[in-house]
Amino acid sequence: MAEEKEAPKKVSRREFVKGAAAVASVGALASCAPAATPGPGETAAPAATCPPAGECPTPWIPETWDYEADLVVVGTGGGALTAAIEAADAGASVLLLEKAPENYMGGNTKVTGGFSIGRNTDAAFEYLKSQIWGSAPDDVVRAHWDAVHELPAWFESQGITVYFREAVPIYPGIPGAEAWAGTAEQQAAFRLVPPGTTTEPHTWNFVRDAAAGKGVSVEAGNIMCLTPATELIQDEITKEILGVKALAGVTFTPPDFAHYTGGTEIFVKAKKAVILACGGAENNEEHRANFTNRPHGAFITQYGTPFNTGDGIHMAQRVGAKLWHMNKLEAHDFACALASKEIGSGVVVDAFGDKSGAKSGIIVNRDGKRFMNEYFYSGHNEDHRVYWDFEFKHMPVDDYEYCDYRHVPMYWIWDDTRMNEPLRKEGHWVDVNALMPGHTPEDGGWSQDNQAELAKGWFIKADTIEELANMIEIKDHFGRVVGMDAAGLVEDVNKYNQYCAAGKDLDFGRNPETLTPISTPPFYAMWIVECQTNTCAGPEINVNWQTLDLDGNPIPRLYNTGELGSIYGHLYNGSGNIPETYATGRVAAKHALALEPWDA
Repeated sequence: MAEEKEAPKKVSRREFVKGAAAVASVGALASCAPAATPGPGETAAPAATCPPAGECPTPWIPETWDYEADLVVVGTGGGALTAAIEAADAGASVLLLEKAPENYMGGNTKVTGGFSIGRNTDAAFEYLKSQIWGSAPDDVVRAHWDAVHELPAWFESQGITVYFREAVPIYPGIPGAEAWAGTAEQQAAFRLVPPGTTTEPHTWNFVRDAAAGKGVSVEAGNIMCLTPATELIQDEITKEILGVKALAGVTFTPPDFAHYTGGTEIFVKAKKAVILACGGAENNEEHRANFTNRPHGAFITQYGTPFNTGDGIHMAQRVGAKLWHMNKLEAHDFACALASKEIGSGVVVDAFGDKSGAKSGIIVNRDGKRFMNEYFYSGHNEDHRVYWDFEFKHMPVDDYEYCDYRHVPMYWIWDDTRMNEPLRKEGHWVDVNALMPGHTPEDGGWSQDNQAELAKGWFIKADTIEELANMIEIKDHFGRVVGMDAAGLVEDVNKYNQYCAAGKDLDFGRNPETLTPISTPPFYAMWIVECQTNTCAGPEINVNWQTLDLDGNPIPRLYNTGELGSIYGHLYNGSGNIPETYATGRVAAKHALALEPWDA
């Protein structure tokens, strides 16, 4: 049984503030400043007095610290837990601050699958480097590569069984792709559940249990849930990060998980460092509008944790961090827009498979026209991004150009043959959604016959394609009601059915196996939207995952890991965010633990 760890203790400022005044310049301490020289006709002000020698307060240190630990980690995902385990193994104290309630702990890591790492060869490394395409320095990419390939042995050292598996490159035309592919015997990739298991939703659970076995848990008191970090406490002279300001005991009101109320302000001292491991900003609408290539104001949903709202980005900005990869996000599924709006998280629909597996349906824009091969690979690539394409039109009067997103919104059209099984996509992404109000893990948030969702108006039906199109009320990018072009939809459905009969999609080259006609009434339409996985935006880092300032220098005692400032700024696959978060949490913690406490 692991040695029991002490819960974080409350500490008064008087216990450690000796010598704090020596760090600061006298002029910076207003309470200890000499009397100002009076101007003409003024009376001299009395000199300020200090507390006893060595106890003069500094403006950036709270009068009282409520908690302290060697490492203070913001988040409870994969990187936060591996950092915590490294601290426990080193005999150091650690405190994790988690914004979410306990049943939502784990961030995006909690609802993700296996690992893809590639064979540990120089040629396979070139494949990863090619995908990064200069968006991260070579030494950082190499440090990432090395750290990821340490993971299998590290997991085993923590009592977690590793099962190696085959690796297949997603981008076969990229340099090094052939070397990336490999067999289980070549240790090309790995997972944490036995072969034959179809999904791997609980990877995070293995690491959570390993951390708990070392005394890091909610029960032990060193994981504090419903305690969002709000601000980093920084020495104004040395720029060292001394701790974190947070709110303990906040309240969320479902389905609004982007905002919280209440809470008690606390100050947490980080004797060695703070590690930001609190995910990206996929749930921050302002972030999406300003930093991604998505139409401003267009509805987008997400199917990971609903608590990633860019908190780590904002805290790092306030202490001078340099940001990168702000436009990079991941989205590889479609969701029912109206269901997602109601529930507060992405309700992924089983509209199409990965390149094969016949299922009735096409995707059309407001003109009633197809615009893509619906059977793209629904993994981490760019095949479906045509959704966001815009066209330039000339106005007949003023003859000026404007940007019009013709594919926003888009609709999934299918016939009655598709109604014999749930429209909701099964798989591990359901875990977080099933916790939403009114749903259970058993129902997955969707009825077996789809009738309850039809009754809610989440999709519509009609006896003819023309009638279906006339029922759809569409607003364009500028908010004008334009409706769907009924004639356009009828024409495109007829053309698609001809392709089905011929066994060849002349417009987009869809796999013949997927060409199932839309011919059996009634017919259905659902507004679908891109469902995001995560963003990769955040502070830039170096090979130690130290947070860099605007000049490219490390901000002392501050680190960020995982998808918060991910190395992926171009394509996304490589080893992926999941091994990235586990590996970089370890790298950051090991470097931070070697530091001397700032109050020594």
